[in-house]
Amino acid sequence: MTIIICVPLWFWESGNVQKLNEAFWKLFILGSSKLGLQVENINLEGRENTSRKKIIQVVGLRRGQPILAFSPTNIRKKLIRLPWVRDASIERYFPNTVFIRLSERKPLARWHYLGREVLVDESGIPISGAKLSRFRGLIKIKGGNAPSATPKLLALLATQSLLAKQVKSATRVGSRRWDLKLKNNIQVRLPEKDPHLAWQRLANLNEKLSLFSRDIEIV
Repeated sequence: MTIIICVPLWFWESGNVQKLNEAFWKLFILGSSKLGLQVENINLEGRENTSRKKIIQVVGLRRGQPILAFSPTNIRKKLIRLPWVRDASIERYFPNTVFIRLSERKPLARWHYLGREVLVDESGIPISGAKLSRFRGLIKIKGGNAPSATPKLLALLATQSLLAKQVKSATRVGSRRWDLKLKNNIQVRLPEKDPHLAWQRLANLNEKLSLFSRDIEIV
């Protein structure tokens, strides 16, 4: 009885079982490839701003490769390291197709800080390394902690859509409130308390009194 128990234990601790499993898996992969389970088609969905060339480089798949020879989890980990990729899923469709779905981050604003300009996504997180040339029309934000507060600001501005179109930039003041600069260079100082009410009142005043066509600098 002792021999029966100890021999398998020694065999396991020596690493031979793991080596045997690895060898068996390699043989299985090779056999599956010969049966036609190979990568022939790679379908990509959800890509807008990420370079297709970069995705192919990161994924590392090639035609003719055994379709069981890669780890979808490892590929996903590599993809979500790319600046634009928020999440990704990789699925095998036997016998020969790999489907990659990307969920990319949506840029909301351009953040100016310490002489640099960076895009900010829908979660208020900077998109490092993203090219800015296509997004010059986005609102400019300033302030060290401005990105995290940007989604709420844009939701606030959207409640008065006509007025929101006039906003050129926004500066976060002391982690408490926003100063807005309109396209006609009028500055709007939103209050810390109840900025929604203040924004609504400003829209009403402008509609009734054409406030922004007057010679004023600060509201």
